[in-house]
Amino acid sequence: MLDRTRFGCTTGILRRCGRPSKVQGLRPLGRVDRMVEVVTLGEAMLRNVDGAAGRLQSVGGAELNVAVALAQLGRKAKWLSAVGGDDAGLRILDEASRVGVDTASVLILSEHSTGEYTVDMAAEKIEYQRADSAFAKLSPTMFEPSLRQLIGSAQWLHLTGITPLLGGSARGLWSTMLAAAELDGIKISLDFNHRTALAEWDELWRIIEPHLRKIHLLTLSVSDLENINREYRLLSGTPTVEEMVDAVRSRWLVTWVACTVKEPQTDGSQLRWSAVAGPQGVASTREAPTSQCPVEPLGGGDAWLAALLDGMLANMALEENLMRADRYAALAQSSPGDLATITKAQLDGDFLDATLERLRSAQTIAILRGTKPDLMVERAKELVDAGITAIEITLDSTDALATLQRLRAELPPDILLG
Repeated sequence: MLDRTRFGCTTGILRRCGRPSKVQGLRPLGRVDRMVEVVTLGEAMLRNVDGAAGRLQSVGGAELNVAVALAQLGRKAKWLSAVGGDDAGLRILDEASRVGVDTASVLILSEHSTGEYTVDMAAEKIEYQRADSAFAKLSPTMFEPSLRQLIGSAQWLHLTGITPLLGGSARGLWSTMLAAAELDGIKISLDFNHRTALAEWDELWRIIEPHLRKIHLLTLSVSDLENINREYRLLSGTPTVEEMVDAVRSRWLVTWVACTVKEPQTDGSQLRWSAVAGPQGVASTREAPTSQCPVEPLGGGDAWLAALLDGMLANMALEENLMRADRYAALAQSSPGDLATITKAQLDGDFLDATLERLRSAQTIAILRGTKPDLMVERAKELVDAGITAIEITLDSTDALATLQRLRAELPPDILLG
């Protein structure tokens, strides 16, 4: 149970403050509005993963993921959202605040719940519980000061195509944010981020297409590019990703159009590379991809986008920025959970060399393989008690990724896991 007093509220106060649907002034203690570089707007949810190891919980949400990664990279990031007055909502606020995200303008709506989704690893099924979520009830008039004042000092506003599909209120909020940023000359980043559980691709495209000329950085998947090319017949034959991002940029006059790509390899690894079309032409890392063996299947694209924005804020050369963003995404997916844990020092320093040195110092790597996750966790703890500092869980073990996530939560942070 989270301590609600850390957020300046109790259950009773949550029910009494302000109007019934809105709680004013409930902000994490110690968090104050400040000059920000990037503002994000979107829903965060509690993620439940069901498997043989039991239920594991973590926090995630595309826009919050970007804000967290930016904070890890040393940027001042503000997240605008709403959560319920439940334990899930307070946990999300706690985790976002802990890494330095400005959550001062996140509203707690006591009469509504925080969205959750459950992943059944065995059935490969995802079930969402967000119909009555606090974020879906959020409207522009609920923010004090106004949205325009809240984002006025930012250099970038980051949005996704998820928000306008969460209902009329959320779509109105999303449109208001776009208009406010355009009025004040704030650059807008939009990740198309189509979710099939929310709408057909064509429906989302009809919402976003009229706004494209407001966008400065548009991020699309390979399938998005193929759909657009097929719909508008921009290019004939079988165009490359590089050709398609350039064609979309030319057609809608977007400053930058980006795409990040993961190519599965026969050994189970992936090659990550990316392409961006901009005013100086097209940059691509196809010929210099980053190899990765992700522990976490989610969150890589959000980490990539955050690193790209970080590089743009630093006026980094585009190709160098892309290679750095590819590397950050790969590192972010090397540990369980949506939220990035890799810092700027680790990204730009000798993180990989330091990890290799820790492995050399460990001298022994314990390798666990099994079909009983609870027993594997028990054995891992026994190994740590015996002095082992590096443990590998083989991917052919039952619920290997969930077991890794559980070990990361239960073992000391200095234990190397892979």
